[in-house]
Amino acid sequence: MSNYYETFGDYDKEIKALRSKYDVLEEIYGHSDKKALGAKRTVAMTLLKREKFVEAIEELEEVQEIEEKVYGENSTQVGKTLKVLGTVHMRNKNTV
Repeated sequence: MSNYYETFGDYDKEIKALRSKYDVLEEIYGHSDKKALGAKRTVAMTLLKREKFVEAIEELEEVQEIEEKVYGENSTQVGKTLKVLGTVHMRNKNTV
């Protein structure tokens, strides 16, 4: 469904659909599940594409926190998330 909204340029509905997907996965599997975590990461990355940096940072920080619990703080997954967070902060000129 989110692909449909993206195709037609309805980006707010796209993000809403992605968040709904995450909510469903979280309810079924729990927030620490890899599928739910992947959906939350997708929400964050979509927010970045739409240049909603403040919201994206909030989502990414939540992803990082969950990843640290699931994979360990020195994991590759956490490192990738930290890299994206750093890039966003630099892109946003540390105004957040």
